Amino acid sequence: MAVYLKPLSTEHLEFVRCLRNHYREWFFDKRRIGPWDQQEWYFKYLKSNCLFWVIYYEDRPVGTISRSKCTDFLNVFELGNLMLLPPYQGRGIMQEALRQVTAMNTKAFYVAYVKSDNSASLRLFKQADFWRVPKKRRKKRA
Repeated sequence: MAVYLKPLSTEHLEFVRCLRNHYREWFFDKRRIGPWDQQEWYFKYLKSNCLFWVIYYEDRPVGTISRSKCTDFLNVFELGNLMLLPPYQGRGIMQEALRQVTAMNTKAFYVAYVKSDNSASLRLFKQADFWRVPKKRRKKRA
């Protein structure tokens, strides 16, 4: 299986925008993104501490994955933007992309925030030996 990652560039923006809009239900922010919004996001991304890749399978862009530094002084990264075109799901492509990203820094601690009903992402992280930590519930004030 030929899975490889390419750093995000302007040539990928429309692909990423369409993919993000397709998977809005799994994002915490469900708003649809227009071309102008995507371009604005891209320029903010360039100044951020995030690395964003487009996943290629057999020389076709099929998904995305990202890694963001959580703090300046700890080696903690958040994984996100895990999206894969439906025809390519279930083939181990995202598992391989996740393996490649985490192999870039094996001494790091990785976290991912996943909606509790996103069974595909929960299953992926479980298979990759991530621990599931339930969201802490806030106590209501009287």
